[in-house]
Amino acid sequence: MTAERTKTTYTNPDSTDVNVSIHPSANIGDNVTIGEGTTVEADVTLLNGTSIGKKCIIGRSAFIAGGRIGDETVVGHDAMVARNVRIGHNSTIKSDAVIGTGAEIGNESMIGERAQLSSYVRIDSDVTIGAHSRLGTRTTVCFGTTIGSFSSLDHDVYIASTREDPCEIGDGVHVGQSTYINKGVRIDDGATLGAHVSAGVNASVGKKALVSANTTIVTKSSVPDGAVFSG
Repeated sequence: MTAERTKTTYTNPDSTDVNVSIHPSANIGDNVTIGEGTTVEADVTLLNGTSIGKKCIIGRSAFIAGGRIGDETVVGHDAMVARNVRIGHNSTIKSDAVIGTGAEIGNESMIGERAQLSSYVRIDSDVTIGAHSRLGTRTTVCFGTTIGSFSSLDHDVYIASTREDPCEIGDGVHVGQSTYINKGVRIDDGATLGAHVSAGVNASVGKKALVSANTTIVTKSSVPDGAVFSG
């Protein structure tokens, strides 16, 4: 005789009205937890062990392969969230975004439409990643950073933004592997930073500027629009 498996549970299982809406076409795995007030739309897949917080919206055809989603978070239609991902409260994963294995996303952050976060990326709270942007494996983006659309950060990039001195990266920017960007840095649209660049506190890089690999941009200095900078 096969034992009956536990399926969906709720945040308050003793309640007779947990106000959870699950579309009949959704595929819900074993030992999935869904918080009160959450909506799971058509054709969603929640694999075994997934935990969804309260008052969340999981959009049509989204795929979540386990992990934990915080309260009042929205996962857009056709988004894919891989294994062992943790997403905080009040965050938004927009449609067709891809979140890689082991990634962590803080509270009140937004991952744009069709953005791609590779494995073990760490996004702190109050971060915005624009549409179609890509972040490489083990890249870290700290508090308050804004990254525009169609930008790419290679693997092991570290953006040391703070709430007091946030970083701003424009549209169509490329940042090479193992680059370190200190707090308060601004990188304008279309700029390129090579691998192993170090950008000092409150430095700025102008539109379509090129910073060569292994270059240090000193604190509060500026690279002009369209310039080629090395050193």
